[in-house]
Amino acid sequence: MENPDRFNKMTNEQLLLSVRLGNSIAFDAIFDRYWKQLYIRGHRILNDLTVLETIIQDVFSEFWKNIKKTYIADLEFHLLDEFLTKITELYKTRKDLFKEPKRRNNLPKPPESSKG
Repeated sequence: MENPDRFNKMTNEQLLLSVRLGNSIAFDAIFDRYWKQLYIRGHRILNDLTVLETIIQDVFSEFWKNIKKTYIADLEFHLLDEFLTKITELYKTRKDLFKEPKRRNNLPKPPESSKG
């Protein structure tokens, strides 16, 4: 049995290679490395956390399913891009699931120019 801790020390490139070879422990290491980043981004804009969790699950499920036929130059960028694509598609049909953007009305005014 493989030691899961060894995968936590691998680079993204090493993990991608292992996942391409069908290693589910390497996949788990990728999930552990990136799920929280996606969750934090999504939590800022989505009201429904169940929908957010489903989107994250879909991103990783499709990643696993398509890993052998998808070229990935940058793992972090790839996962974030897939996540944002799903968020954008959801927004087109379910705007009610999204939080209202925060207004920045209370920003200080820029200083007056002191040209004389």
